Amino acid sequence: MRLILFLSILFPIVAISQSVFVPLNKEYNHLLDRQEILSGNTSNDLHTSFKPYSRENVYKMISHASEDSLHAVSKVDVFNQQYLKDDNWEWADSSDKVGNSKKGLFKLFYKKKNAFYHYKSADFEVQATPVFYFMGGREAEGVGNNFINTRGAEIRGRIDKRIGFYSVISTTQALYPNYVRERTNLAGIRAVPGEGYFKPYQAYGVDFFTARGYFTFNFTKNIKFQFGQDRNFIGNGHRSLILSDFTSPYLFGKIQTKIWKINYTNLYAQTFYNTNIGKDTTYPRKFMTLHHLSMNIGKHLNIGVFESIVYTRENNQFDFNYLNPMIFYRYVETYMGSSDKATIGADFKLNFLKHLSLYGQVVLNEFRIREIRNGNGWWGNKQAYQLGFKYINVAGINNLDMQIEGNVVRPFTYTSLDGTTNYSAYNQPLAHPMGANFVELVGILRYQPLKRVNIVAKAVATRIGLDDAKNNYGSNIFIPYTRAIVERPYGNYITQGVTTNIAYAEMTLSYMARHNLFLDLSTMAREQFTDNANARNRKNTYFVSIGLRYNFNPRTHEF
Repeated sequence: MRLILFLSILFPIVAISQSVFVPLNKEYNHLLDRQEILSGNTSNDLHTSFKPYSRENVYKMISHASEDSLHAVSKVDVFNQQYLKDDNWEWADSSDKVGNSKKGLFKLFYKKKNAFYHYKSADFEVQATPVFYFMGGREAEGVGNNFINTRGAEIRGRIDKRIGFYSVISTTQALYPNYVRERTNLAGIRAVPGEGYFKPYQAYGVDFFTARGYFTFNFTKNIKFQFGQDRNFIGNGHRSLILSDFTSPYLFGKIQTKIWKINYTNLYAQTFYNTNIGKDTTYPRKFMTLHHLSMNIGKHLNIGVFESIVYTRENNQFDFNYLNPMIFYRYVETYMGSSDKATIGADFKLNFLKHLSLYGQVVLNEFRIREIRNGNGWWGNKQAYQLGFKYINVAGINNLDMQIEGNVVRPFTYTSLDGTTNYSAYNQPLAHPMGANFVELVGILRYQPLKRVNIVAKAVATRIGLDDAKNNYGSNIFIPYTRAIVERPYGNYITQGVTTNIAYAEMTLSYMARHNLFLDLSTMAREQFTDNANARNRKNTYFVSIGLRYNFNPRTHEF
């Protein structure tokens, strides 16, 4: 609250229209990536490296794309463009009929395709709709029929065209496949991936409540502010090594400055550590401040740089030394004599030939040039690398898209000296779900043969070095690296320890029956085994499911 008051005094609110954001959704984002790649350029309307996207910017980008016939290479692309416009209709011209239903319900409900109810006047507008996700499936050798039962409601709107608001509230009971249950109940973790706190449900299930929400306003035409409880994502890949959406929602304030070809983001976040200390106890807080600068260079290249600090304080208070939106945080940390956890890095994206996009990330959690040159496996050389590409309309087949991505993270990356300032939120990694000490290859095929039919096939191969009963080999970011400094300062390498292989494959067929109402048929296989392991040590999961979801993203656990 102090931060909000400070910013409100520093920048008075002006009467400028502002926007809420599209909830994080990889398939939704792919539609936007596809349009940008087909243009052959990088968009100044929508900097894709920081997500979620503003609905206003989504509408601007799609409007510009649909005005250029080169973007609409198929009837399916035209359908997708219209879908995106209908989903963000509030940013259309007031005389336009974008988003209108052909036939509403009782002349009161579903007058707009995406909203059960909406109201719009000069001073106030609101959209409200139910959300649900019902999934049932069967796991080979499982403990019963797996299921997800989620019900809730979503609301978004604006007040006086100056204040935007968004909220989604839902409750879920679920029985996940065995490997997800093992991760959820892992000692020291005890959190549902992507959600956090839970209560046991029946013998093996979980019961949790989800509440995400925020408000937005504009300081000026080009400076926007968001405050609330949600997730963020940095990068153009399937994974992010900088900041991902794998964690539970967290409290944050975000300032985004968009000028010319530049998008500059300041993120101030609060989360918790040691959340397993018992009921009716206030969890100790930790904080993260992050800068990300994204810039389009020429027509095809986007380059971004970032820095972040994760820290705790004895009084559980935000440190105002990190409030400065322009300063280099490493200087602040050194000036204070602090041991706060600093991370820096860069990302890039290159669109070319109107079919291809090359992207990547580099994260430097800690390093010494001398030790890197020596090549002796110093424990403190903690870096992560990503490189990937996207190929649109593979082999000239309309709406067949491919993505290949590689991720490499060295041991002990994202960890900290005492475990309190590791790169995590509510006992879950803020970056890659596998933590550290691994190599990974991701392959995705997306095919939309018909307007309302999507087929997505994914394959993920991971090789990770896990800890044994006595040693910390650097994969678990929640274990302090204190012992490693003394016991193994040199000779560290990627996948050291108990080398474990994980193969994950998934295929989903989705049919959109009406706007944002999807029927999903899915099959998944996951195999985990250590090198030279016998059959007893293998952990295999085979899963088939059918689901119905409305205004809700599918829950996948790709780890």
